[in-house]
Amino acid sequence: MYLFLFFALPIFYFIFSVLKNQKKDVVDVVNLEDSTFSKGFLILFGIIISIIYCFVDFFTAYAYRNPIYSIFANFPYYFLSTIFVPILICAVILFLLSKDSWTFKLKSFTPMLIGFYGVFLPYETISKNDNFDFFLLFVVPVLFTTMIFLQEYALDLLVSVVEKTTKKIAILISALIIILAITLPAIIYSIYYTKILFPFGIVLTVLFVAGTISLYVFSSKIKSKLQ
Repeated sequence: MYLFLFFALPIFYFIFSVLKNQKKDVVDVVNLEDSTFSKGFLILFGIIISIIYCFVDFFTAYAYRNPIYSIFANFPYYFLSTIFVPILICAVILFLLSKDSWTFKLKSFTPMLIGFYGVFLPYETISKNDNFDFFLLFVVPVLFTTMIFLQEYALDLLVSVVEKTTKKIAILISALIIILAITLPAIIYSIYYTKILFPFGIVLTVLFVAGTISLYVFSSKIKSKLQ
């Protein structure tokens, strides 16, 4: 029952890497001469950070939270605890420890998040809920995988565009995509606990996934128009 929850992120990342012709990046070393870390090390590093984060959370926070039946009341909690704070911690550690260029750091952020959420997501789901339904076991992994890949797209777009042009519209679009990527999962999570609006949350999830896939499919065309 928990297999998809535990293995969705690494499996999707593997497929994602194959589709980008970067299958070796999952476990192999990338530009060791020019970079501080390999992609494999970043995944492992994300796992270690996540274990420490979960350990601290377990001893400092309530093991179980009774969600309030309000989107506005739940959103701050899920946004801060499951998205903003974890991403901020990973970003700060990566940028402080890596001696590489800022572009390489941005491109290296995805494998670190994959490692982090590969541990954190099962912990958060199992420790903070009593009942495990289809949404928690299947929709949530897809939701957070999409969030990570959408951030990957936005950061890649930002790097590729900034290196060739200084168009403010391109930077603005990248920023808006990142904001959408990190807020929509928290909104859908909050909608789920209202129960009444749950079907609307499923529709948002489908649109979120479909929109992310579409951005990747038409990636080259979008970049060419922004450059």
